[in-house]
Amino acid sequence: MMSSPRLQPFESSLQKADAWMKDVMEELGPDDAQKAYRSLRAVLHALRDRLMPGEVTDMASEMPMLIRGLFYEGWKATAPTGDVDSANEFLAKVNEQLMVPADVGPEESARAVFRVLENRISCGEIGDIRGMLPKGLQSLWAGVCARA
Repeated sequence: MMSSPRLQPFESSLQKADAWMKDVMEELGPDDAQKAYRSLRAVLHALRDRLMPGEVTDMASEMPMLIRGLFYEGWKATAPTGDVDSANEFLAKVNEQLMVPADVGPEESARAVFRVLENRISCGEIGDIRGMLPKGLQSLWAGVCARA
């Protein structure tokens, strides 16, 4: 039985999503793809739920199709933005999203994913996103666009 060829847009998105996952794995330790996936999902959802819908779509537009699907998973654009005003509240939301057993902490997850986002999303968009966050939460996201 012959395998069917993949469509180029799907293949390209798969390769780009794989690169994102490898980046998260490098940040957290390259031994566990599931840990990287859970961290990426948890942080993206907690961040998404804190942003206004327009900013969510702006951020998503810079993601590969598969990561964008993960980002949007379960999102309701009509829901009010989260009431997370501090780093501790944000980390609690991340911790809720981490799947049990959580073999990585929420702060480690957040900092790792934020570093990957800084390398994968434009500096202008990162600045917009970070600027929308309360000061207490901005402290988790240090080094904004160090590559600029």
